[in-house]
Amino acid sequence: MKTIKNLVLTTSVLAITAAALNPAAYANSPRNNSDYIEDVTLSVDGINLNMIELKNMSSSKLVNKANIQPVNSVMNIPLKGFVQCIKDKKIDFSKATMYFGSAHRQGNKIVPVNAIYEDNYHPTFKGWTGLLGGWIAEAGNYQPFEVPLANIKNGHPTVRVDPVEEFNKKLEDYVKGGGTELEFLREDQLFSVPRLVTLAGYCSKGAVHKGGYATTMVPISIKYKGDPDLVKPSPAQVSKNNFAAKFALTETKVSPHVKNYVGQCPVDLGFRLTFKAQGKGTVKYRMVNEGGAKGPINTVSFNNDGLKTIDFTRHISEPKGGKLGKLAIENPQQAGNLNNFEVAASDKKHGSWKVEVVEPANGNSDESFYSWKCKAEPKFKGVGTFTQPPEKVKINKIKAMPVDPKPEPKPIMKLQGTLPAN
Repeated sequence: MKTIKNLVLTTSVLAITAAALNPAAYANSPRNNSDYIEDVTLSVDGINLNMIELKNMSSSKLVNKANIQPVNSVMNIPLKGFVQCIKDKKIDFSKATMYFGSAHRQGNKIVPVNAIYEDNYHPTFKGWTGLLGGWIAEAGNYQPFEVPLANIKNGHPTVRVDPVEEFNKKLEDYVKGGGTELEFLREDQLFSVPRLVTLAGYCSKGAVHKGGYATTMVPISIKYKGDPDLVKPSPAQVSKNNFAAKFALTETKVSPHVKNYVGQCPVDLGFRLTFKAQGKGTVKYRMVNEGGAKGPINTVSFNNDGLKTIDFTRHISEPKGGKLGKLAIENPQQAGNLNNFEVAASDKKHGSWKVEVVEPANGNSDESFYSWKCKAEPKFKGVGTFTQPPEKVKINKIKAMPVDPKPEPKPIMKLQGTLPAN
């Protein structure tokens, strides 16, 4: 029986706080309740070691033809949620929502601040009946929190979960440590990544609903079933494959890390470019913003590695004099604005990106829309005041407006579609 390379995070690592996990996290507590809520708690119901399963889906047993993909399209997270209303017979449990990510309280509402998926959830809840001075409880959590993998592949690096991307990171570390791709892919692998999950519960009195929430860290386990039959290609096979494979770009898209940002400015809004291709070749592209402004031509190269991702930022300056200052792309000191984009800071702004592919064939990606709303810094910060500092995540940057010098995207080792030969 093969030995599972157990890379599961330890309990002490999983106890990491939200602020430590994400430098851009909001400075709010992991729990916060309105006056209708006595308590909200959320915990992991055991550790599901089969939360996400990966497998080599290729019919070929050549290592450079391996195609690692999830076995299922939905991830099930076992959780225990609890909502207790205050001791008032006129107040009863109303509803609950589960978020993949974090949230905070704005008045009576619970608002997602760095969440990329949400769904209704039925927790255990407890309310005061007033009859004979007793509480009544109703059990919930009959079903796990079901999260479609397609809905969480894009977003902030500390929020999103792309199992193939995480697998590639482990593969890259293994190869850097002196191992080979063939060894890694032949063996079972098990590791996990910590992510925040939030339960928002509401209690109501008549038509008035007031909420509370609890956020907890969940180890998202990723399990790969090794393929012991994989072999290295012969020199003849490599030569034949390289000669026959024509380079083709199969997918291009751009996605915002946070689709609708509301918070303090200045802030660097993050985005992710995704390119999928077959064979060896170079893609030349440039970014186009909502005003039609085109950036310089950038390049990304493929060597039978199938998938490349590039993260970049757009800087939103802070409100000044009731107006949103000039918007710079990527670099705060850069002069120039976007179509004289200046309006009251309290208004919600909308922007978009699309990718114009120059080579190997002309064509644009779908336009990706996002928005932001800058909130003025309060003079006095009291209980219930929440702020969001600018994102400080260290990411690769590309130019979206002409500036020099031209940065080079950091090469990323990927294992999607095909693998380079050893």
